[in-house]
Amino acid sequence: AIALYNRIWDMAIRAAIREGGVINEHHGVGLKLGRIMRDLYGPAFGVLESIKKTLDPNNIMNPGKMGFPGKGI
Repeated sequence: AIALYNRIWDMAIRAAIREGGVINEHHGVGLKLGRIMRDLYGPAFGVLESIKKTLDPNNIMNPGKMGFPGKGI
């Protein structure tokens, strides 16, 4: 049931992005929707990633959230 739920969410989110929509979740993007961030922001996500690496070179601030790698990655 959880796998089906996640597939439906992914399909709906990707459809919204294709039509120019944006994503959010009641607790923010965090872990649940972070996997979509690269698709949503495209090449601009690389800029966000560079800023994150500069400000947090040891990846200790919210690892694994917002589409960034978790600890040890």
